[in-house]
Amino acid sequence: TPRAPGRILGAGYSVPPPLKVAPGQVITLFVHSPNGIQPERGFTADSIPLPVSINGFAVKLEQTFGATVEVPLFAVYPVDDCVGLNPSVCTDLTAITLQIPWELVNNRSGGGGRPENFALLRVSYQGVAGDAFPIQPESDSIHIINSCDSTMPPGFERVGDFAGGCRPLVTHLDGRLVTAANPATAGETLVMYAFGLGHTGASVRSGDTARAPIGLTDVSLQFNAGVNLAPVRPTALPPPAGNAPIPVFAGLTPSQVGLYQIAFTVPALAAGTPACTASTIASNFTVSMGRAQSFDGAGICIQP
Repeated sequence: TPRAPGRILGAGYSVPPPLKVAPGQVITLFVHSPNGIQPERGFTADSIPLPVSINGFAVKLEQTFGATVEVPLFAVYPVDDCVGLNPSVCTDLTAITLQIPWELVNNRSGGGGRPENFALLRVSYQGVAGDAFPIQPESDSIHIINSCDSTMPPGFERVGDFAGGCRPLVTHLDGRLVTAANPATAGETLVMYAFGLGHTGASVRSGDTARAPIGLTDVSLQFNAGVNLAPVRPTALPPPAGNAPIPVFAGLTPSQVGLYQIAFTVPALAAGTPACTASTIASNFTVSMGRAQSFDGAGICIQP
C-alpha cells in the first residue's frame, strides 16, 4: 500500500544541520500540535527549579554518553505559523521554551568525522513520545538576546523601548534599553544579555538559578565603530596576551535560569562617527563577543 511522504524538515541547498546548543542554553522548540489541537493559551512555569512537565508536555534529552535526562521547561504556548497568502495557509504549532540540561556532554572542538556524542531531544504529550529532534552538542553556542526572540515570555508586550524592530537586549545600569533615543555615552558601563555561553566551572543544577554571580575568564570582546556593522569573531586576546577590551563581568546572572550577562565599558567614538537615527542608522557601534566555539554581538547606539 502506498504511503504518504513524511513532513518537510527543511529546504535549500544543503542538508539541514542539527541545531547547535550548549549545556545550560535556553531555546524554543516548535512542534506540530498533537492531533492538530493547540493549547488554548500559554502556560508558564510557576516555580524554581523549573518543572519538567507543563500542560501535558515533557521533553527528554537522550545522548550517547550519559543517562536520559528530563528537560526543564519554561513555557508551552500556541503559535500560528502563517504564510501570507489569500486565503492564508497556517500550520498549528506549539512552542516549548526549555533549558538544555547542564548534563549535556559537549563534543570537543577541532575533532573530525562523526561527533563523539549523538544527542536528541524527544517531546512527549500525555506520556506518548514523538519523533526525536537531533542537536549538536557544543561547549558554547552564543546568542545575544533580542526583543523578537521566541524565548521572550508568552504575552510579552512590545511597548516603550521594545516597540518597533528587533532590538538587542543591551541596557544601561538602570535597566533602560540602549536605543537611538536613549544612546550610551563614553565611559558608561552597559550590560548585554545572552544565552549559550556554556559551563562556568561552578555547579548549577539544571532548571535552577545561579545563587550568586558566576564569572567567566575566557570571554573575548571586540569593539567596532561604524554604521550597522555585523558582529565578527574577536581576533585579539584580552590583556596581558593582547590588547582587546576586557569585560567588567561576564557570566551567569544571579536569580535567573541559563541567562548570562556581559558588562563592558563604552569607549569614546572616533571623530566623524554619525549618530543613530530612527530610520537608516540603527547602530553606530558593534560589540562582538566570543568563546571557544562561537561568537555573536549587538549593534548599539553611542552618543558621538
